[in-house]
Amino acid sequence: MKYYIYQGVGSDGELTKIAEVTDKKEYTATGLTANSTYRFAVSAYNGRHESAKSNIVTVKTIQDYSSIDTLYTDKAIYKPGEQLELTFNADSPATVTIQIYNFGELIVDKKTICQSGTNHWTWTIPNEDYEGYIIKASAGANAQYIGVNVNGNVANVPIEGFLGDFGPNLSESNMQKVVKQMNRMHVNYVQFYDWYDRDDMPLRIVNGQPEQNWLDFMKRPISFNTVKSYIDAVHQYGMQAMLYNLIYGSQLGITTSDDSNLNWVNPNLTKEMFLYKDTKAIQTAGENDQSFGGKLNITYMNVLNGAWKNYLCGQINNVYKYLPFDGWHVDQLGSLPDDTYSFDGYHLKWWDYGDGYGGMLKTAKQVSPNKRLTINATDGLGIEKIMASNTVDFVYVEPWTSIGYSFEQLANFIRKTNQQYKKPVVLASYVNKEKADGKNNNDGMVNDAAALLCDAMEMANGASHLEFGEHYLANEYFPNHTLKLSDETQRKLMSYMDNFVAYLMILNGKWVDDEITSSTHSLSTTFEKDKITTVYKRSSRGAIVSLINMTGVAHDNWQDPRGTQVMPTKQNNIKLHIPVTGQVKSVSLIKADESAEIHPISFTQSNNFIDLTIDELTVWDLVLIKGGDVV
Repeated sequence: MKYYIYQGVGSDGELTKIAEVTDKKEYTATGLTANSTYRFAVSAYNGRHESAKSNIVTVKTIQDYSSIDTLYTDKAIYKPGEQLELTFNADSPATVTIQIYNFGELIVDKKTICQSGTNHWTWTIPNEDYEGYIIKASAGANAQYIGVNVNGNVANVPIEGFLGDFGPNLSESNMQKVVKQMNRMHVNYVQFYDWYDRDDMPLRIVNGQPEQNWLDFMKRPISFNTVKSYIDAVHQYGMQAMLYNLIYGSQLGITTSDDSNLNWVNPNLTKEMFLYKDTKAIQTAGENDQSFGGKLNITYMNVLNGAWKNYLCGQINNVYKYLPFDGWHVDQLGSLPDDTYSFDGYHLKWWDYGDGYGGMLKTAKQVSPNKRLTINATDGLGIEKIMASNTVDFVYVEPWTSIGYSFEQLANFIRKTNQQYKKPVVLASYVNKEKADGKNNNDGMVNDAAALLCDAMEMANGASHLEFGEHYLANEYFPNHTLKLSDETQRKLMSYMDNFVAYLMILNGKWVDDEITSSTHSLSTTFEKDKITTVYKRSSRGAIVSLINMTGVAHDNWQDPRGTQVMPTKQNNIKLHIPVTGQVKSVSLIKADESAEIHPISFTQSNNFIDLTIDELTVWDLVLIKGGDVV
């Protein structure tokens, strides 16, 4: 039996024969226009006569591809076995393909129909711990990616962000927007910077109730309700909310202040708690630099004094009663003046502070055993005693001159610190310090090359960078928002973060010192200018070779204070000779500057080496090696 297919365009268009089929009961119409109306009918032909047409079927086509925007997940970090909710917007209905990869291997391949507007898709995460995934959502030629961080203990994979604005007029919608963007950058610890009233009494209790409004260090208004709302928003995404406070600060008050709280002298502070400029305890030690713009002087307290430790840790515990912070991010100012003495005339040296920091952390853990602790080991000061206290979630360092400003120096510090203390490293590395201060070439923009190169170096070595909050963090005063990221650089850093969480279990693995060579390009392992740096990491899951392009850069420093760094010169057709052990199964390439897309690449293996060619390197590429004997 033969059938004739008739088609009409529009709700009343004339039916025209478009095809004939034999001994079939189905027909696929092609060449249709999206979002259009068509009429169809069928007739039968028995060899002599054509039957009357069937009932007319009217259909409206939809566009089977759509432009989908940035992917979001409902948490910054997940526990094994949890359900993940993926959210994205689409400009039209379409079939979307969802693919999920684990170390380059496709483990989920599903199709779903999306609608115009907001769409949700759920996935139950496998039960394996310490894993990373890449989700790819594609419709037609349009594809978006997002990384997924899975760990039962957030302290194993810390990615820290910050908040610094807690004004009374801050809207809930604005707070949600800020935290949502931090979540997209996979931030799972949030430092609440300068949220408090006074160093010696972060939250004052008045008539049995917490103070509702106060001024911070820089005379900015702070609202208790805003702080509380931000904590709640942070918790919605599974992040840790960390209160910020100085380990050895107090305020005695100054008469010129416009804050009445400053003229209140804390009766709980005794003379034995203070540090002094002399051996006879006549003049307290501290700072009173009003040119900085702050409202308060900082008077130094003795971190070795048991009474001060008990008092301050009690104050922090009191905060927890009214605000549901998850822990305390302890800060310090680095080395105090050389001529600093305890009440009994003891001359404090830099190593004494380490003892004091470790003791304070132990006391804090005793007073609030269920709360998390982190501390700024400023320029590495006191890090040995801090880590010996066995109290902090991870190593947090603000690098300055002692650690060094070159890529090589900071990379060496990351490696040494990670290997020595077996803890993840978080770096508060301020790439455009002077430029953010308003000095030198301030065009209002973060230097793109500096931001990308710094992150590539740190992530390739398994460390994360404190940089995302209400704005990009470019210098040490967190509310400073004089510099902005370009949209393109923000997109690239988002891709960096996606790849970082997806492969963190390997990027945080063992450094491999076996030399990688090239017959076409100059390589280095020390971030030398005008060479390609290789960072080789191995774990039980496989290996990753990071390629970081230093060719044509202006300088080899991670800190670019005046914003003078330039983008590397793009390199092509890089031949690599990579030492391996055992039989390699596959090799893939990820161009982190572009996306988390996995590109399988060909290779040849001869004994304990593989040879391959990288077609293009902008700033950071990752070479994934599966198989072989891994550690």
